[in-house]
Amino acid sequence: MKKRLYFVICMFVLLVLTGCGEQTAEKSETITEKMNQDKVVQLDKVDISHLTDDNVIRVESQPSFAYSGQTVDDVYSHSDLIVQGKVSDTYFTTIDGMAYTVMEFEVEDVLKGNAEKNSTITTLTLGGYTTLREHIEANDDAFRFADISEDKWDTTYLESYTLKDGYPKKGEKYVLALVDDSTFVKGVYSTLNIYEGMFKYDNGQYRRTLPEQNYYGNKKKADKTYFQNDTAFQYKWFKEKCNEIKTKK
Repeated sequence: MKKRLYFVICMFVLLVLTGCGEQTAEKSETITEKMNQDKVVQLDKVDISHLTDDNVIRVESQPSFAYSGQTVDDVYSHSDLIVQGKVSDTYFTTIDGMAYTVMEFEVEDVLKGNAEKNSTITTLTLGGYTTLREHIEANDDAFRFADISEDKWDTTYLESYTLKDGYPKKGEKYVLALVDDSTFVKGVYSTLNIYEGMFKYDNGQYRRTLPEQNYYGNKKKADKTYFQNDTAFQYKWFKEKCNEIKTKK
Protein backbone atom coordinates (compact mmCIF):
# COMPACT_ATOMS: atom_id res chain seq x y z
CA MET A 1 0.00 0.00 0.00
CA LYS A 2 1.28 3.41 -0.89
CA LYS A 3 2.23 5.35 2.15
CA ARG A 4 2.07 9.12 2.33
CA LEU A 5 3.22 11.26 5.19
CA TYR A 6 0.87 13.93 6.47
CA PHE A 7 1.20 16.53 9.15
CA VAL A 8 0.22 20.13 9.63
CA ILE A 9 2.74 22.77 10.62
CA CYS A 10 1.66 26.33 11.21
CA MET A 11 4.86 27.63 9.66
CA PHE A 12 4.29 31.34 9.86
CA VAL A 13 1.90 34.18 10.57
CA LEU A 14 1.76 36.73 7.80
CA LEU A 15 1.32 40.24 9.06
CA VAL A 16 2.46 41.96 5.91
CA LEU A 17 0.56 43.12 2.88
CA THR A 18 1.96 40.76 0.29
CA GLY A 19 1.69 37.36 1.93
CA CYS A 20 5.41 36.75 1.37
CA GLY A 21 6.73 37.73 4.81
CA GLU A 22 9.16 40.32 6.02
CA GLN A 23 12.13 38.86 4.26
CA THR A 24 14.74 40.76 2.32
CA ALA A 25 16.45 40.37 -1.01
CA GLU A 26 19.70 39.66 0.84
CA LYS A 27 18.25 36.38 2.11
CA SER A 28 17.57 35.27 -1.44
CA GLU A 29 21.11 35.27 -2.80
CA THR A 30 20.66 31.88 -4.45
CA ILE A 31 18.07 33.29 -6.85
CA THR A 32 19.30 33.93 -10.36
CA GLU A 33 17.70 37.06 -11.73
CA LYS A 34 17.57 37.69 -15.45
CA MET A 35 15.43 40.59 -16.62
CA ASN A 36 14.23 41.15 -20.16
CA GLN A 37 11.98 43.68 -21.84
CA ASP A 38 8.90 41.81 -20.61
CA LYS A 39 10.00 42.12 -16.95
CA VAL A 40 10.35 38.36 -16.65
CA VAL A 41 12.50 37.19 -13.74
CA GLN A 42 14.06 33.74 -13.99
CA LEU A 43 14.10 32.02 -10.59
CA ASP A 44 15.74 28.77 -9.57
CA LYS A 45 13.37 25.89 -10.31
CA VAL A 46 12.69 23.06 -7.90
CA ASP A 47 13.49 19.74 -9.58
CA ILE A 48 10.32 17.70 -9.13
CA SER A 49 11.38 14.87 -11.42
CA HIS A 50 11.56 12.51 -8.42
CA LEU A 51 8.11 13.49 -7.14
CA THR A 52 5.79 10.54 -6.40
CA ASP A 53 2.82 9.85 -4.16
CA ASP A 54 5.16 8.18 -1.66
CA ASN A 55 7.74 10.88 -1.00
CA VAL A 56 5.64 13.98 -0.26
CA ILE A 57 5.00 15.48 3.17
CA ARG A 58 2.00 17.80 2.95
CA VAL A 59 2.19 20.97 5.01
CA GLU A 60 -0.93 23.10 5.37
CA SER A 61 -0.02 26.79 5.46
CA GLN A 62 -2.26 28.86 7.70
CA PRO A 63 -1.53 32.53 7.07
CA SER A 64 -3.24 35.57 8.47
CA PHE A 65 -3.30 39.02 6.91
CA ALA A 66 -3.01 42.60 8.09
CA TYR A 67 -6.26 43.54 6.35
CA SER A 68 -9.16 41.94 4.50
CA GLY A 69 -9.64 41.71 0.77
CA GLN A 70 -13.38 41.13 0.79
CA THR A 71 -14.51 44.02 -1.42
CA VAL A 72 -13.43 45.39 -4.77
CA ASP A 73 -12.35 48.53 -2.92
CA ASP A 74 -10.16 46.44 -0.57
CA VAL A 75 -8.55 44.66 -3.48
CA TYR A 76 -8.05 47.83 -5.51
CA SER A 77 -6.72 49.94 -2.64
CA HIS A 78 -4.15 47.42 -1.42
CA SER A 79 -2.83 46.41 -4.86
CA ASP A 80 -0.03 48.01 -6.85
CA LEU A 81 -1.08 46.28 -10.06
CA ILE A 82 -4.31 44.65 -11.26
CA VAL A 83 -4.18 42.80 -14.56
CA GLN A 84 -6.19 40.37 -16.64
CA GLY A 85 -4.53 37.78 -18.84
CA LYS A 86 -3.29 34.20 -18.95
CA VAL A 87 -0.51 32.02 -17.58
CA SER A 88 2.29 31.39 -20.07
CA ASP A 89 4.46 29.27 -17.76
CA THR A 90 4.49 28.04 -14.18
CA TYR A 91 6.99 26.29 -11.92
CA PHE A 92 8.04 26.02 -8.26
CA THR A 93 10.88 27.80 -6.50
CA THR A 94 12.29 27.87 -2.97
CA ILE A 95 13.15 31.04 -1.05
CA ASP A 96 14.56 30.73 2.46
CA GLY A 97 13.22 27.20 2.72
CA MET A 98 9.67 28.19 1.74
CA ALA A 99 7.92 26.90 -1.37
CA TYR A 100 6.45 29.33 -3.92
CA THR A 101 4.61 28.98 -7.19
CA VAL A 102 5.99 31.16 -9.98
CA MET A 103 3.71 32.34 -12.79
CA GLU A 104 4.91 34.01 -15.94
CA PHE A 105 1.80 35.96 -16.83
CA GLU A 106 0.83 37.46 -20.19
CA VAL A 107 -0.96 40.76 -19.59
CA GLU A 108 -4.01 41.36 -21.79
CA ASP A 109 -5.57 44.27 -19.87
CA VAL A 110 -4.43 46.60 -17.07
CA LEU A 111 -6.91 47.89 -14.48
CA LYS A 112 -4.39 49.49 -12.16
CA GLY A 113 -0.66 50.14 -12.11
CA ASN A 114 2.31 50.30 -14.42
CA ALA A 115 2.29 47.43 -16.88
CA GLU A 116 2.04 47.18 -20.64
CA LYS A 117 -0.61 45.23 -22.51
CA ASN A 118 0.83 42.19 -24.30
CA SER A 119 3.83 42.16 -21.95
CA THR A 120 4.80 39.32 -19.60
CA ILE A 121 5.40 39.73 -15.87
CA THR A 122 6.56 37.36 -13.14
CA THR A 123 4.40 36.70 -10.09
CA LEU A 124 4.86 34.69 -6.90
CA THR A 125 2.27 33.10 -4.69
CA LEU A 126 2.91 31.10 -1.55
CA GLY A 127 2.69 27.33 -1.92
CA GLY A 128 4.28 24.55 -3.91
CA TYR A 129 7.08 22.04 -3.49
CA THR A 130 10.54 22.25 -1.96
CA THR A 131 13.01 19.50 -1.19
CA LEU A 132 13.34 18.40 2.40
CA ARG A 133 17.03 19.35 2.28
CA GLU A 134 16.28 22.95 1.31
CA HIS A 135 13.72 23.20 4.09
CA ILE A 136 16.00 21.71 6.76
CA GLU A 137 19.00 23.82 5.77
CA ALA A 138 16.90 26.99 6.00
CA ASN A 139 15.06 26.11 9.23
CA ASP A 140 17.52 23.88 11.08
CA ASP A 141 14.77 21.46 12.08
CA ALA A 142 16.13 18.06 11.11
CA PHE A 143 14.80 16.76 14.44
CA ARG A 144 11.27 16.94 12.97
CA PHE A 145 12.24 14.40 10.33
CA ALA A 146 14.32 11.98 12.38
CA ASP A 147 12.70 9.01 10.65
CA ILE A 148 14.02 10.15 7.21
CA SER A 149 17.71 9.47 6.55
CA GLU A 150 19.80 12.32 5.12
CA ASP A 151 20.48 10.43 1.90
CA LYS A 152 16.73 10.80 1.13
CA TRP A 153 16.48 14.54 1.80
CA ASP A 154 16.98 15.43 -1.86
CA THR A 155 14.23 13.11 -3.06
CA THR A 156 11.70 13.86 -0.31
CA TYR A 157 9.49 16.90 -0.81
CA LEU A 158 7.49 19.22 1.37
CA GLU A 159 4.29 20.45 -0.22
CA SER A 160 3.07 23.69 1.30
CA TYR A 161 -0.44 24.36 0.06
CA THR A 162 -3.09 27.07 0.43
CA LEU A 163 -5.23 26.81 -2.73
CA LYS A 164 -8.01 24.23 -2.68
CA ASP A 165 -8.15 23.94 -6.48
CA GLY A 166 -4.46 23.16 -6.97
CA TYR A 167 -1.78 25.21 -8.65
CA PRO A 168 -2.13 27.56 -11.64
CA LYS A 169 -1.49 25.93 -15.00
CA LYS A 170 -0.25 27.16 -18.35
CA GLY A 171 -3.07 28.58 -20.46
CA GLU A 172 -5.41 29.37 -17.57
CA LYS A 173 -6.90 32.87 -17.45
CA TYR A 174 -6.91 35.03 -14.34
CA VAL A 175 -7.54 38.45 -12.97
CA LEU A 176 -4.63 39.08 -10.59
CA ALA A 177 -4.39 41.71 -7.88
CA LEU A 178 -0.67 42.10 -7.23
CA VAL A 179 1.76 43.81 -4.89
CA ASP A 180 5.19 45.00 -6.03
CA ASP A 181 7.52 42.71 -4.10
CA SER A 182 10.86 44.12 -5.27
CA THR A 183 12.13 44.33 -1.68
CA PHE A 184 11.71 40.55 -1.58
CA VAL A 185 12.83 39.61 -5.07
CA LYS A 186 13.67 42.37 -7.52
CA GLY A 187 11.22 42.70 -10.39
CA VAL A 188 8.65 40.26 -9.01
CA TYR A 189 5.01 40.78 -8.02
CA SER A 190 3.18 38.76 -5.37
CA THR A 191 -0.51 37.96 -5.33
CA LEU A 192 -2.37 40.06 -2.79
CA ASN A 193 -3.00 38.06 0.40
CA ILE A 194 -2.10 34.92 -1.55
CA TYR A 195 -5.52 33.63 -2.71
CA GLU A 196 -7.47 36.86 -2.14
CA GLY A 197 -5.72 38.37 -5.15
CA MET A 198 -6.39 35.51 -7.57
CA PHE A 199 -9.56 35.26 -9.67
CA LYS A 200 -9.66 32.31 -12.04
CA TYR A 201 -11.67 32.27 -15.27
CA ASP A 202 -14.28 29.54 -15.39
CA ASN A 203 -17.25 29.17 -17.73
CA GLY A 204 -17.44 32.85 -18.69
CA GLN A 205 -16.85 34.26 -15.20
CA TYR A 206 -14.00 34.88 -12.76
CA ARG A 207 -14.08 33.23 -9.37
CA ARG A 208 -11.75 33.55 -6.42
CA THR A 209 -10.41 30.28 -5.02
CA LEU A 210 -10.47 30.29 -1.23
CA PRO A 211 -9.21 27.60 1.18
CA GLU A 212 -12.67 27.04 2.66
CA GLN A 213 -16.16 27.26 1.20
CA ASN A 214 -17.33 29.47 4.04
CA TYR A 215 -14.14 31.52 4.31
CA TYR A 216 -15.84 34.87 4.92
CA GLY A 217 -19.00 33.61 6.59
CA ASN A 218 -22.54 33.90 5.27
CA LYS A 219 -23.47 37.37 6.45
CA LYS A 220 -24.93 39.36 3.56
CA LYS A 221 -23.53 42.78 2.82
CA ALA A 222 -25.39 45.74 1.35
CA ASP A 223 -22.21 46.72 -0.49
CA LYS A 224 -22.61 45.20 -3.96
CA THR A 225 -18.83 45.15 -4.43
CA TYR A 226 -18.55 42.64 -1.58
CA PHE A 227 -17.13 39.25 -2.58
CA GLN A 228 -19.25 36.67 -0.78
CA ASN A 229 -16.85 33.75 -0.45
CA ASP A 230 -16.38 32.37 -3.98
CA THR A 231 -18.80 34.75 -5.72
CA ALA A 232 -18.26 34.72 -9.49
CA PHE A 233 -18.38 37.87 -11.60
CA GLN A 234 -18.19 39.06 -15.18
CA TYR A 235 -14.94 40.82 -16.08
CA LYS A 236 -16.88 43.81 -17.45
CA TRP A 237 -18.48 44.34 -14.03
CA PHE A 238 -15.16 44.15 -12.20
CA LYS A 239 -13.50 46.55 -14.63
CA GLU A 240 -16.33 49.05 -14.22
CA LYS A 241 -16.02 48.90 -10.42
CA CYS A 242 -12.26 49.44 -10.60
CA ASN A 243 -12.73 52.43 -12.90
CA GLU A 244 -15.30 53.91 -10.51
CA ILE A 245 -12.87 53.61 -7.62
CA LYS A 246 -10.05 55.08 -9.70
CA THR A 247 -12.20 58.08 -10.65
CA LYS A 248 -13.14 58.75 -7.02
CA LYS A 249 -9.52 58.69 -5.94
